[in-house]
Amino acid sequence: MDEHPNLETLYQQAQEALTTGQEERAGHILKQILQMDEDYQDAALLLADLVARQRRRWYKDTRLWVGVGVVAFLGIILLYKDTVVGILTKPQPAEDAIAYIPTITNEPTKILVQTVTPTPIDTPTPEPTAVPLYWKRLYSGAIFPRVEISTIAVDPNDPDVIYAGTFGAGIYKSLDGGISWHPTFTNLGLRDILTLAIDPRDGKTIYVGTEGTGLYKTNDGGIHWERLSASGNDLVIDQQNSKHLILADRDKLIESSNGGQSWSAVRQTSPCPAEYDKITLDPNNEDILYALSRTVCGDLDGGFGIYGSNDGGNNWVLLDQRSWSVGLLDVDTASNGDVYSLTGLKGGGDGILRSTNGGETWSWFSQVSLRGGEHGAMLISPDNPNTIFVGSVGLQISRDGGSSWEERQDGLGTTILNLIINPDNPQNMFIEGPDLNWHCPYYRSEDGGQTWEEMGKDVCGLTIDADGVIYIFGKRSWDQGRSWDQTSQAGGIILTADARESGLLYSDGFTSTNGGVTWLPSGQLDYKHDTRLFIGENIIYAFDRWRLRYSLDHGMTWRYCTDLVGWPPSTNARAAIDPTNDERVFLATRFGGVQLSINCCKSWQPKNEGLGSLFVNTVAIDPQNPDILYTGTDGGAYISFNGGDTWGEVNDGLLGALVIYSIAVDPEDPSNVYAATPYGVFKLEGR
Repeated sequence: MDEHPNLETLYQQAQEALTTGQEERAGHILKQILQMDEDYQDAALLLADLVARQRRRWYKDTRLWVGVGVVAFLGIILLYKDTVVGILTKPQPAEDAIAYIPTITNEPTKILVQTVTPTPIDTPTPEPTAVPLYWKRLYSGAIFPRVEISTIAVDPNDPDVIYAGTFGAGIYKSLDGGISWHPTFTNLGLRDILTLAIDPRDGKTIYVGTEGTGLYKTNDGGIHWERLSASGNDLVIDQQNSKHLILADRDKLIESSNGGQSWSAVRQTSPCPAEYDKITLDPNNEDILYALSRTVCGDLDGGFGIYGSNDGGNNWVLLDQRSWSVGLLDVDTASNGDVYSLTGLKGGGDGILRSTNGGETWSWFSQVSLRGGEHGAMLISPDNPNTIFVGSVGLQISRDGGSSWEERQDGLGTTILNLIINPDNPQNMFIEGPDLNWHCPYYRSEDGGQTWEEMGKDVCGLTIDADGVIYIFGKRSWDQGRSWDQTSQAGGIILTADARESGLLYSDGFTSTNGGVTWLPSGQLDYKHDTRLFIGENIIYAFDRWRLRYSLDHGMTWRYCTDLVGWPPSTNARAAIDPTNDERVFLATRFGGVQLSINCCKSWQPKNEGLGSLFVNTVAIDPQNPDILYTGTDGGAYISFNGGDTWGEVNDGLLGALVIYSIAVDPEDPSNVYAATPYGVFKLEGR
């Protein structure tokens, strides 16, 4: 990159060192690169792989065991030489016996219907069609916001092995104490992680709780998974008996005494807490349980409460209450029984509270600056209580008991990104970041996605008309976002420009034909936070996560579509209209895959052969050939050449981060296809 002219040279030196087996030198160079640019190409991934190889124990070395086996075999021959000679000289059967050797395959995960009965999910999805395409990274995502950390876990048998569950990009793993990270457990095909816990006696037994699909368990380090519960937002494992689990499921607690194979309700006799946001268990006493709740309960004066129970969750007492507006929170217990509460306050005051007497009194323990978001996590290392992990938008680690903090982002993914191409100049692209209280960060590229610069934050819903004029509510830009003019404001906050007609804008209850200078009344749509319009030749569709509507008179009146399986995601590019027939529309959904309507959304049919049961985040269509479709899922990118009848996987080159947030196709040259992912911006290439 321009600001680091020697990065490419260092990267080439690292590659040469890896090729020639100079692992120590390669590691030193890769760390140099990451100190200068933590997202440079695949340096973080290379370092993580290098550490994994170096961590291989002597007793796992295949060459050693081959040698031991040879010695043992020779010893047996010498000891039983007469018997062995007899066997070798015994006449053989007329036909050679053929030994059956089972083939072991790591099959992709299939998400089944929700059930609280343990369900194995190693049923294979349909074999993907071979596609001669791969992704090339254009930009690493260095300036984009980091993904929200929702849960953190440390392997109790190896404190250098750390897992970070994210809300938006799946799970990441570090093998070097948090210095470098790489995606893991991608076969789950789920990006929204709520909780993650590791069996204290077996590091290969891991539990993962996800948004919308429940709790999963693996006994083999993530090769195969089974679903244990249809829902649940936080899980704790009894350190004295790892088969004993307690699962917080919003407004109730359930527990298992057999590792999740069966569950029973924890009978709560106290009216509070009304909801369980986070829970933790005293590592030395299974009856002592703590919970955080941000729900107002009883006659409490708002805020959130820290609750304690000394009978396994039957009875609770309020230990501490904060009346501030809480954005992030978590609770954890150290090996000595001290209790810590992460308090992320909207408007400041971020930090950690600690109690050394079971919650009777609390004191301010550490100040830590959090980056916002709606999800947060904290973990006191089971190996060393002075090592503390805190996650918000990105991850921070303290090695000195909270006195100082350092960021550890190398290899962690970026947050949800929406990719937008200027139809008048496809080299001009925009990234819209996540919605934070009606404000979204924006980024601009003028070289086809290779470099990006931050534009600032404004209301969400950047949109572009046929002449390349860019609109945000109350503003427009004629020069690709470098400067802005004020326009009159319509009723709705979110705007949509017609990409085929100059100056035609739609807002909630209003339409403008002159780029927002004046507005005319139209049909009231009652826009929700994430409503997006998709404009065809004669039909306009309005899709949010709960309602599907369409208009046949340019937005003057609106009608409801037929309901469909699943619901649309919150991404901008959740639908694609056939440019030759706007009654034919494809819709990305969570739980329902890709859905197709050929009659103006009066009915829907699934188009998922080859996709399995993956959550779909985005769908795009070739503007010159409507039979070519692209879709991005929580488990990778897919392409269809037959109108969605079958899909082929295209994941080569994504560096292991298989979550696809957004896909966009160049309207002038449809061979240019771009994807926004946790590892930055990629372009589809032919082999």
